[in-house]
Amino acid sequence: MLSAYAQGYRCIDQATVIAAAKNRVFPSVYAYSFDRTYGGYEPIPHTCGPPATDAFPNGDPSLPYFRCHSGELYYMFGTLGQDFKPFRDANDLLLSQVSVDAWSAFAKNYNPNPSLAYLTARGYKSTLEVLQKQGTWDRVTSQKPLRVFDAPFYNDAWREVAQCNLLGYPPTMYV
Repeated sequence: MLSAYAQGYRCIDQATVIAAAKNRVFPSVYAYSFDRTYGGYEPIPHTCGPPATDAFPNGDPSLPYFRCHSGELYYMFGTLGQDFKPFRDANDLLLSQVSVDAWSAFAKNYNPNPSLAYLTARGYKSTLEVLQKQGTWDRVTSQKPLRVFDAPFYNDAWREVAQCNLLGYPPTMYV
């Protein structure tokens, strides 16, 4: 469970995105959550990463850990594994490849789903396989509007809706 302070951010963000989609502020609206992160802003040192194990000396991302602000940046910019942040497992590389392809597609045509023909022509087999196996990123108007960046990728419903309602920040508060 998130604190009321952190929960307020999630609730307000979700309500803002829903209102933008419903009122057609933009031609299309997409939402995401990075559930597999690497580092980020750590107000308390050593809190934004999974615990190390013998099998995963750089942290086992399958174990619970805090996802801190900006922890997705290494993935989004494709810089993970290029400096002092090594890949923790094969899913780190895959997440980075798919993230870069999604952000590039969005920058090109306001849709984070890269063209399958483009991926095939460029030989981007990893992203192509993810989209074929785990589906594409749905718009906010769908039943599962949230694209979850994790291993595996998936689309999900809005999170903590009951808590948002209880806090007085329902998903429809701006609609």
